[in-house]
Amino acid sequence: LISFGTILGGTLLLILALLIPHFGQLRIISTMMVAAFLGACFVSLIIPIQTLIQESTPADFRGRVFGLLSFGVTVATVLPVLIAATVADILGTNFMITFIGVMSLALGFYSLREHYEIYGNNRT
Repeated sequence: LISFGTILGGTLLLILALLIPHFGQLRIISTMMVAAFLGACFVSLIIPIQTLIQESTPADFRGRVFGLLSFGVTVATVLPVLIAATVADILGTNFMITFIGVMSLALGFYSLREHYEIYGNNRT
């Protein structure tokens, strides 16, 4: 599910960057449709990841783990946002969206290569 969401999200980003600018008057409606599907892709990523973290974390530590996760995500996004904004100003937003779409596709296809085992999870 995570790999599928990543691949579909990358494909939708490529559609957003490469095809939608040529749609003329339908550009706004098609952009809103692609954005809705991108939201669904995000949900297909975040729900399995959050579920995995909740199942793997002891109940006594969940608050600490999710607090640290939230803080880490906030701190980790500062530098990439600044870099992406600078690159988008220099090369254009379509280039940046295309680059992110290609990277999402590559990550999605790479994640299909092998199956991952979750250690410490003794479910049958």
